[in-house]
Amino acid sequence: MGYDGNLLYIISREGKQIPFPEDYIYKESYHATPNQKQDINSKLAANYVLKRRVAAHRRSKIEFNTIPEIDNEEMYALSKLFLDNALNADEENVRIRYFNDRKNDYDEGVFYLPDITYVIKQTNRAKRKVIYASCRFALIEY
Repeated sequence: MGYDGNLLYIISREGKQIPFPEDYIYKESYHATPNQKQDINSKLAANYVLKRRVAAHRRSKIEFNTIPEIDNEEMYALSKLFLDNALNADEENVRIRYFNDRKNDYDEGVFYLPDITYVIKQTNRAKRKVIYASCRFALIEY
């Protein structure tokens, strides 16, 4: 199928695909590690040969920074896209459809969103705005 014009879709609880606005992603910061292998009790044998056991389930990880100089309303809207569609409010996990570079197609999975560190570049008292430097978002598949 290939890339359809959006890297990420957040899937609502109702199953609707909501495109994550790519204009807010600083493109050179976007890192995807699809289908990561996970070792289960891998160890060295007596002859120092690695005996590797790999889990059947592969996890993907997606990280990106926002473009710099997003204001507090824009940052809140981006964060809210994930939080409003969380499958579990405590875990802040969300179903994501993402472009899998390894397949040149899309995959879907449940990801958790680690805490976001908001980096303030400046404040504007007169306009009552907070302007952020680039902030990192990460999505880690279960």
